[in-house]
Amino acid sequence: MLTGGKNRIEKGVDLLSKGYGNKLLISGVFMPSEIEAKFSLEKEKSELFKCCVFFDERSKNTLENAVEVDKWINQNKDIKSIILVSSYYHLPRCIMIFQKKIRSKVKIYPKPAVQNANFRNQFFFHLRLIISEYFKVIYTIVFIR
Repeated sequence: MLTGGKNRIEKGVDLLSKGYGNKLLISGVFMPSEIEAKFSLEKEKSELFKCCVFFDERSKNTLENAVEVDKWINQNKDIKSIILVSSYYHLPRCIMIFQKKIRSKVKIYPKPAVQNANFRNQFFFHLRLIISEYFKVIYTIVFIR
């Protein structure tokens, strides 16, 4: 299950191709054909799109992503755990929302889309992201049920 930008898709497809799951839901994406085209040159990954990659094109935010993932899990009763891929700064809030909105008893394993963010070269950019996300986490704790 993926939420967020381009890097998360690459990370999700990579995890799937390495056997860390047998299905991949890419949630909150509006151009699945572009994603499929990107991986079409890599035969192994291209084959995954025929059997194992699913798209949710309706979700526009994290809350909607979680609701759609819950529906998808309920349609795929064999799923016992998910790997939640998102940006490092968004993962804490993502996990909170998914734990609140997914009714199935699946285990959620968080995975940042990019392991090594360059904090030194873009310190203020990352600081702004983290501060913004902090206030969103507070909002989630108080208002999301």
